[in-house]
Amino acid sequence: MRFICIHYKIRRHLYRLSEQAGILTYDNPSIADLKDQNRRTKLAEKYSELYDNQWTVAFETIAKEDPDMSYDTIALYLYAVLVDGYRFCEDLRRKQILALEDILFDPTGGIKTSQRGQKEEISTIFAKHLSDVAKLSSNVSSVHVAKAFVMDKNTKDKYRKMTKLIQTYILECVQLCWLMHIQTPPLCLDLKTIKGQVVDKNSYMEYTKKGKKIAFVVWPALFLHEDGPVLRKGVAQCQ
Repeated sequence: MRFICIHYKIRRHLYRLSEQAGILTYDNPSIADLKDQNRRTKLAEKYSELYDNQWTVAFETIAKEDPDMSYDTIALYLYAVLVDGYRFCEDLRRKQILALEDILFDPTGGIKTSQRGQKEEISTIFAKHLSDVAKLSSNVSSVHVAKAFVMDKNTKDKYRKMTKLIQTYILECVQLCWLMHIQTPPLCLDLKTIKGQVVDKNSYMEYTKKGKKIAFVVWPALFLHEDGPVLRKGVAQCQ
């Protein structure tokens, strides 16, 4: 009996330590959960592979389908797909969180937008569990999000015939962007670097031309979080 009690105490202590460790990793990108197959470093690897593999295939496919399209135009086109997918996921995740908060705080659905600022803040532990649930369902949810992006009217209007041609690239871009946005805090693509800025060699590699200034971004740099350190360098055409 004494052995059972000791065993129970040990298990309870280990559970508490596990809970505390989980709380420490929540909203703290510098601490990685090594059990998470979609942790930040893994997503950074996938981000590099997406550029090396699917981006290249999509580029070559468009070049073959439309020989009149310049290489720079194709690169800008593929950049736009990634950025639009990233923003689509960002907006969807924000709406998802707001909807969950409304359901939790007022199951009757009577809460108003103006009342959101007055709601009680979700506890750290509960918020962490909410994040964990999102990660557990991420492999399934990311597929649904990607399909929603492809079927979105704005996507169809903007990309038209190319949607089917480079569908694999589009789907993988959006799935990865969704996985980025369900991290706490989210990983961040550099959307601030624009034409004419001095090239930050710590954040960008040169594309096909060398120079001191940015002509256009081919592949955005990836940050650990907003205003955080660089996880993966981007690629930029220079001038």
